[in-house]
Amino acid sequence: MSWLGLEGHDLIVERFRRAIKQGRLAHAYLFVGPPGIGKCRFAFLLAKSLFCLKHPAEKLQPCGGCQNCVLVEGGTHPDLLLVSKPEDKSEFPVQLLIGDRSEGGVLRALAMKPALASRRILIIDDADFLNPESANALLKTLEEPPVGAIIFLIGTSAAKQLPTIRSRCQIVNFQPLREEIVAQKLLELGYAASTQEAEAIAAASGGSMARAIEISQLETGEIRDALRQALASPRELLSFLPRATEFVENSASTAEAKLRSRLLFEWTLDYCKERLVEIWGKSNPSSTAKVADDSTATSNRMREEAWLEAWALTLDMEPYLERNVNRSTLLQAWIQRLQEFL
Repeated sequence: MSWLGLEGHDLIVERFRRAIKQGRLAHAYLFVGPPGIGKCRFAFLLAKSLFCLKHPAEKLQPCGGCQNCVLVEGGTHPDLLLVSKPEDKSEFPVQLLIGDRSEGGVLRALAMKPALASRRILIIDDADFLNPESANALLKTLEEPPVGAIIFLIGTSAAKQLPTIRSRCQIVNFQPLREEIVAQKLLELGYAASTQEAEAIAAASGGSMARAIEISQLETGEIRDALRQALASPRELLSFLPRATEFVENSASTAEAKLRSRLLFEWTLDYCKERLVEIWGKSNPSSTAKVADDSTATSNRMREEAWLEAWALTLDMEPYLERNVNRSTLLQAWIQRLQEFL
């Protein structure tokens, strides 16, 4: 079901409905889950519902027409504070939270008396990038929160937060969107020309709508087919390396280069899974099938080990994308090792 146009999070909607009805809203929440699945939008819509002057908050159905709803949707409500990491920064600057000598940050604003609503709400996007200084500044507010105020931290993993911050927040785990939801949205928004194209993009999106849209802007069909052909004939893997490098380096930004690299890894994981399922199916014949002889069983075990090694290697490579490594060197090392295993 859809909640105010947001798909895939019905159980969390019900969780907040019950909490509001029972008067059990916490002062701080940590929303975690894959990027691009609507966590920040969820917090925004929740704030809009809590601020609505016409409909009861527990309905989570803002009217959209009252003063508060209009101001929230326009991004000008004085009691809704939103802050995120600047695009040109690698960490979350503490100044965004506490300000400088000339003006206060959002934490000071959060402590002020509400101007129009019954409470103030702060949404901190990109919470994964809080550095020790900004995290400690936030911790002081979490330890002594302003009366009625609510803080929503938006991240991808609870493990990326200080234990002291985690312990002072209710953690809400958001799941990836189902592939059928992503495919449907791609078609509705015009990012896919056919059901087949939408399904292919959705399968590579990891349940992230934002990522699906990014993938839709790339020409990926030919490179994906070429990778699968190289994996099917491992002796051809090294000859695929120049094409893989060109695909990654022909990016408009570092973020896009990471996305392209991650696609290569995930297509490989998909292919490994297909081969393993095939091997396991042959290793567990039905009661009416003949049991494979010893040589065939040995061959299957060797192939299974090879594809498991390829799977593990590819999983190990993905974290390097977030580090300051040369992508061409990373791809070369990955493909050379793949060829050795396969």
